[in-house]
Amino acid sequence: MKVGIDIGASTIKIGSLNLKTKAGHFKKLGQYFILTGIPTDDDFRKTGQSVARLIKEIFGQPEKVVVGCFGPLELKKKKILKAPNRSSWSGADFHLWEDYLGAEILLENDANLAIYGEAKVGAGKGFGIVSGFTLGSGIGYGLIINGHIYHGNWDVEAGHMILDPQGPLCGCGQRGCLEAYISAKAIKQRFGQEPAQLENEKAWDWIASKIAQGIQIITTVTKPDLFVLTGGIARRKGLLQKVQKHYQTLLRIYPKEATKTKIALGKYIEHAGVIGAIELPF
Repeated sequence: MKVGIDIGASTIKIGSLNLKTKAGHFKKLGQYFILTGIPTDDDFRKTGQSVARLIKEIFGQPEKVVVGCFGPLELKKKKILKAPNRSSWSGADFHLWEDYLGAEILLENDANLAIYGEAKVGAGKGFGIVSGFTLGSGIGYGLIINGHIYHGNWDVEAGHMILDPQGPLCGCGQRGCLEAYISAKAIKQRFGQEPAQLENEKAWDWIASKIAQGIQIITTVTKPDLFVLTGGIARRKGLLQKVQKHYQTLLRIYPKEATKTKIALGKYIEHAGVIGAIELPF
């Protein structure tokens, strides 16, 4: 039995195609059983023990576990290199969680899994090259080429592309990162409200312009067939249309007859990561 785990800076989701007993805050999305509302504790060990207990109680003893986590990560060594949004997890080693779970772990970047999930069974199904941002506590990025996750020679972190080297300080230590403008934390710092409470349309137009700037840069480098927006912030009504408007204004390098990259809202939004973890071959 395989289990998928999506670790966010604030909360964790666990999912599987199998279920032992119904308990906790469950969502049933098609064939997927997803447990939500699990807090991400500052203590990496404590979080791992809680996750292992829940999996065994609710899903049963797993054989393999795919874990999506914020990064950057050292995937082969199953380690978190640096955790800008959960600093106490920097250097954490998931071999420890394997001991708690009694199962082998495949570690993957959380954004990679979210975009993989959308490419496999969501908004990107049927497209060859699918790229996308996860818009939440941090800004993640994934690129799927013909069904395979692109890793480069390390862990891709396009949410930390620099839009302005004199811009606001990012949690990663750089200035002017995309994340420093449009993450949930950055939005609250700039506009004084959490994204869910923010009703200022001019503010959302500004946020959309920054998202579009990031997509324009990605498009000129990778030219995907589809660019997907996932994560809680992506749910904002009208945000997609604002992003599309700014994107069309920014992207002028290609002639009118060229096939344009489409921008779409993910099918599974904040559940794309755990679904990607369930679907990823292991």
